[in-house]
Amino acid sequence: MDTGRKPLFSRRGFLGAGAAGGLMAVTASALAMKATRPEQDYRAIAGDGAAPEVLSWAELAVLTVAAEVIVAPTPDMPGVRETMTARRIDRELVFAEAKLQSDLKASLSFLEVKPLLSGSLSLFTELDAARQRDVLMSMREKPVLDREIYAALKFFTGFFYYTDDRAWPSIGYGGPSVPAKKFEAGNTIANLKMT
Repeated sequence: MDTGRKPLFSRRGFLGAGAAGGLMAVTASALAMKATRPEQDYRAIAGDGAAPEVLSWAELAVLTVAAEVIVAPTPDMPGVRETMTARRIDRELVFAEAKLQSDLKASLSFLEVKPLLSGSLSLFTELDAARQRDVLMSMREKPVLDREIYAALKFFTGFFYYTDDRAWPSIGYGGPSVPAKKFEAGNTIANLKMT
């Protein structure tokens, strides 16, 4: 009985799909091998300090670099390393649900290999600042997943960078009208420096 429907794959189409799948597997394998850098490289990028609490050293390094690109501080602003933006995000993740933790970790891993997926021979953390910016700006314009990753990184970075009072003058904010309450488990810089 002929239903008039064509099969999804002809024999030739099936072989082509199999070859494409094989190529993707080889590419994924090569990406996985390329994406493994020595931990000390990532530690150097992330900067001095205690080990991250939720993120790996690689994820913290990617977040640090992404935050630098997203904020792009001018000379009159503190840098994201000075405000410990990435480390404060890591500290806040301690209090987050496992789903948010795993989503952010996966997003940072994806960002690290994103240039490789676009044909570059370098990881995100190996690119110069201009090319890192190009990667992030292109993600802003891409389909849903890339755009959501970019939006999440921009939100977290902006939120934690601008909660540092040294960044306030750059946006014309004079500070809260009520004194801030400090608590020991918080992610303020003072608390991070104690650990």
